[in-house]
Amino acid sequence: MPYAASREAFSEFEPERGPSFSAKVAALPTLGVKPGTVVETPHLPATGSAVPPGLTGQTPVPAAQVPLPASNGPQAVAPATLSAAPSPAVPSSSAPSSSAPSSSAQVAALPGRALAPGELPAWKKNAAAVSLAAGVPVIGIVIDDLGIDRRRTARAMRLPAPVTLAFLPYARHLAEQAGRARAGGHEILVHVPMEPEGAGADPGPNPLLAGLPAAELRVRLDWMLTRFPGYVGINNHMGSKFTSDTGAMDVIAAELKARGLLFLDSRTAKGAIAYERARAAGVPAAVRQVFLDRDPARKAIDAELARLEALARKQGHAIAIGHPHDATLDALEAWLPTLAAKGLQLAPVSALVR
Repeated sequence: MPYAASREAFSEFEPERGPSFSAKVAALPTLGVKPGTVVETPHLPATGSAVPPGLTGQTPVPAAQVPLPASNGPQAVAPATLSAAPSPAVPSSSAPSSSAPSSSAQVAALPGRALAPGELPAWKKNAAAVSLAAGVPVIGIVIDDLGIDRRRTARAMRLPAPVTLAFLPYARHLAEQAGRARAGGHEILVHVPMEPEGAGADPGPNPLLAGLPAAELRVRLDWMLTRFPGYVGINNHMGSKFTSDTGAMDVIAAELKARGLLFLDSRTAKGAIAYERARAAGVPAAVRQVFLDRDPARKAIDAELARLEALARKQGHAIAIGHPHDATLDALEAWLPTLAAKGLQLAPVSALVR
């Protein structure tokens, strides 16, 4: 199914939703995984093998019954797990395993687990290498919703590095796709599904919901963070309701701080407090200023790129989010090579957080 014909193509623009927009989106098919759909089995924490609530479409398990890590204290990560140099050949996460991994192997393989004292945080360890010139305006480009449409995801990977690429955790073959992205010099994020306002938008399986207990939020986030390695942090997929909830965001911010990850607020709600709560918790964070393809017509995208340039010159830096529409990729393929001549420089998200 073409990405432009799916719900995911419209899911980020929640502040613009109105009756006609909602009716249009309701009529679209979805690329997300529907309740009851079988998806590849993730590696779960060594303390239990239960699938997190919501993944199979079954009645969610109360948080008290979901196996959680035995301790909330720091757990060491094997240094090789978060190596800054990507492996040139990363096996597909969907490949069948001849035997279940041991508990110790599972813990060692979990990216984003709590840091050992003195360990370099993942947002620095997995950052894309970049050399920025002082005084030159900096632009960050993030492509969201990757992993499901494999052809357009591959095309996004061919954009000049260091464009940042954000992968949905319920896509398939994520370790393979993310590994190729990193091998191409791109920085990667986990594009975490979060609760939107209203009942018409489906963020996908196992989303972070504002009303869930803190323990269950941690389990769901942990599942998303075990889908593939090598990321620097997360940004929100949808999430207008979740990112406006102080208590819910404080739970996630504390987890990101403990795991050494950064947060990019996609700013899908005008009243979002996600960036502020992340900063209050000591999490390196940034905010999206421009959506490139709210209107997916090429002329409109080019206008947003011009606005992005102006913002970067005014503020010294600016971040834009786009999606794998053909028109968006066409525009970026033409525009990115012009930055140096315009006195602008491209940077990954890790270079733009504060």
